[in-house]
Amino acid sequence: MIAILGGGVVGAATAWALSRRRRRDVVVFDPRPKGSGSTGRAFGGFRTQQGNALNIALSLASRPFFEARSARIGFRPVGYLYLAETEEVAA
Repeated sequence: MIAILGGGVVGAATAWALSRRRRRDVVVFDPRPKGSGSTGRAFGGFRTQQGNALNIALSLASRPFFEARSARIGFRPVGYLYLAETEEVAA
């Protein structure tokens, strides 16, 4: 048996990926109701102010997935702005 601890987006995606590989011995354990953790509270965003190029590329590569489902899931790209109070923070 494969036990997955946590039924949020990572746990659910892992269980789904294993099921696509024909694993039928996967169990997801989460003491909370579905969608009650941080996954259910996430507002989304595509940040390019990440710590490395790989995280930036992964973030931007996921955007077409959400755009293709925008009408169904209510995806609205609205943007955001970061402000720095000093030159040091900006750097």
